[in-house]
Amino acid sequence: VDAAMSFRGTLIGRCFKVTPVMRKQLIQFVKSVDVKFDPFRPESSALKEVWRQISSKKLTDANSKLEVSLKTVRRTKGSLDVTYLNGTTYSAEDDEIEDLDAMIAHIFLNARHIEVADSTAGKPLPYPIEPITVWH
Repeated sequence: VDAAMSFRGTLIGRCFKVTPVMRKQLIQFVKSVDVKFDPFRPESSALKEVWRQISSKKLTDANSKLEVSLKTVRRTKGSLDVTYLNGTTYSAEDDEIEDLDAMIAHIFLNARHIEVADSTAGKPLPYPIEPITVWH
């Protein structure tokens, strides 16, 4: 068993795992998520799941300013557009809208890049830093 698979979270590639705690931190770098799909197309299931995960109570509680919009449009392949606090965007394209893991990976990996850039630039993070408890 791969050591990276031994704890809860979403595995992104082979080197980056998004745990539930990280999701709550990284979602704070996301400004808005726009999901559009045809509810009657079978390939829309991944977009529906992205919307379900992003609009979950845990993530919306973690980022009360997050704007999540859902639009159902008949006879469309669907789309996912994410806007981050720093103004950058991510749009799922063509075959990617059928790949749930790829869309979730892009959302949180892009947020992680922004978190690292802001941290190294000395900008304050949008979430409180939890103190580390050391057990003796």
